[in-house]
Amino acid sequence: MGQDKVIPDFNSLAAMLAAIVESCEDAIVSKDLNGIVTSWNAGAQRIFEYRSDEIIGRPITCIIPPELQEDESESWRNSAAGSASSISKRCG
Repeated sequence: MGQDKVIPDFNSLAAMLAAIVESCEDAIVSKDLNGIVTSWNAGAQRIFEYRSDEIIGRPITCIIPPELQEDESESWRNSAAGSASSISKRCG
């Protein structure tokens, strides 16, 4: 006889994914299409030195160096057009 597959409910899955994001040492940040920060994990706090309550609701550009501001504008345009893009920055 086959094993029963356990399918987590939506709330359990959401909680599990939230725990993964929060425990990650990398910065994981989300923003809306207006470039406003909507989420901020502990890794982002460690790397950028802003607590979530200090940064959520502010423009993402406040953590992007001036020389990369145009890249962020291009990323936003690509996102708005439905294209995938990312900006990465080496820390350290």
